[in-house]
Amino acid sequence: MASQDMVLERWVYHPTVRRVLSMHHIQAETFLHEYATEVFDYFVQVIHHKQQIGRCPAITRLLNFCIAENITVADVYNLCIHFREALIGVLFEKDAMHKALFDELSLVFDANLTGLLQAYTATIAETQKQAESFQTIIENSLNEIYVFDRDSLRFTYANRGAVENSGYSADELQTMHPYDIKPFFDAAQFRDMITPLLNDETERLVFETIHERKDGSLYDVDIRLQSMRFDHKEHLVAIINDITEQKKAHRLAEDYLMNDAIIHNSTDGIVSIDEQQRITLFNESAEQMFGYTSQELIGSSLDTLIPDELKTRHRALIRVFGESNQFRTQMANGRAEVKGKHKDGHLIPLEVSISKSKVDGKWFYTALIRDVSERHAAEAEMRRLAKTDWMTGLANRHHFDTELKAAISYARRFPDHKVGLIFLDLDHFKDVNDTHGHAIGDQLLKQVADMLQKNVRDFDLIGRLGGDEFGIIARGIQDQHDVMRIAEKLTLQLSQPLQVNRCSVQIGVSIGITLCPEHGIDQDRLMLQADQALYEAKKAGRNTYRLYKIENT
Repeated sequence: MASQDMVLERWVYHPTVRRVLSMHHIQAETFLHEYATEVFDYFVQVIHHKQQIGRCPAITRLLNFCIAENITVADVYNLCIHFREALIGVLFEKDAMHKALFDELSLVFDANLTGLLQAYTATIAETQKQAESFQTIIENSLNEIYVFDRDSLRFTYANRGAVENSGYSADELQTMHPYDIKPFFDAAQFRDMITPLLNDETERLVFETIHERKDGSLYDVDIRLQSMRFDHKEHLVAIINDITEQKKAHRLAEDYLMNDAIIHNSTDGIVSIDEQQRITLFNESAEQMFGYTSQELIGSSLDTLIPDELKTRHRALIRVFGESNQFRTQMANGRAEVKGKHKDGHLIPLEVSISKSKVDGKWFYTALIRDVSERHAAEAEMRRLAKTDWMTGLANRHHFDTELKAAISYARRFPDHKVGLIFLDLDHFKDVNDTHGHAIGDQLLKQVADMLQKNVRDFDLIGRLGGDEFGIIARGIQDQHDVMRIAEKLTLQLSQPLQVNRCSVQIGVSIGITLCPEHGIDQDRLMLQADQALYEAKKAGRNTYRLYKIENT
């Protein structure tokens, strides 16, 4: 029986084999040591025991090795065929009595090889399909994503988000390094910072820092930096979230390879659908956002996440988006605000950017989603504070004046809808501050504000005009008696002793009233009239009200 060395020598010197190995920079000796010995022993065992040959594990490993090295299907076939010829040829070339077994082994080997190559081809096709889909997601991510060389630290890739936010072109970034966009840092300092990652002491670095755009402007970012191997080389992938406005790190995106792990680590919700609007991808952030697990939604209709009243319109938008000849439309170019539906039924304000990609002739749509509930709440609170007195929660002076202007304008157009302007000034409020302190005085103002709100109609407006002065805009009154009744109730209630933090205080209230349009339609003049009427109430002994009289002018 021929020796193993004869098999290896015949195989390694075959011109086709040497070409394939050389093209992929694979050492023949290493390759043979890794696979040929095991296959040789396997075939010898089959011959000696006359047993039925099955699929050789070493050949399966050989194909996995070729997949990792990106060797083409045709070259894999050549490697296997010439390996079979060398192995079986050497084993039987001087042993004619085993010719029948030689033929059997050749047939079985070829049959196994065909099946394995088919699986190999399918694996490559699926990998390419996923890569196209993932590449679309990463390129259109709302985050900045950079890939840079582990040794030189030079950028090798930057997505559209990086180009748009940094102000540099893709070509410019390809000549730059991370420390070029990080002010006050040089190459040595940056390398020191990422040493734990370079030394494999950690899988990922997460930190916040400042970046500098091409125009010199600075912006806050949070960064997730991790090492990844692709194209037979180690790279560093940086996923960067601009936190200047949001002030929180909840926007991660996919890495250059767009593998499943990065997608599901993203703090952006990522949802993909096919042409039938069936969900094909639902990452962990989307799970937290909508309350569903991916197992519940994969394969189901996107309608599950859309409010009932928006479903028809949304289907039409997706259909138009899919039929467009352009890769991007408004849905992809900008971030639209829409409503989503949580599993428990409540609606979620969302910011969405949608992109599409064509894989195997079919369109797939991917939405990058952000929950903007907190931002909306913050904006609403800012709007409220802009109109509200900080202590009492009533309208502030600016908002009161704005609403009074609107009420007067309405009364001018519709004279039957009269407006009553009421000014109130607390009596003896200074005595409360002097006797009990300003803390009790502040609590008294809040208590008075509550009493005022309980004694006016829902559509009337109460404002704190300053100090212990208040105003009421009584809309849609019939005549002066409507506002006089409000004044009577307030003078009665505020003349009673009040308990404020275990202190009993005695105050009163002086009230001045004017009417629109009876007493005029000029805002400044009406306010002066209400103030004059208030002065008359104080002259009358306080704790009473007075209606402005035209003859006073």
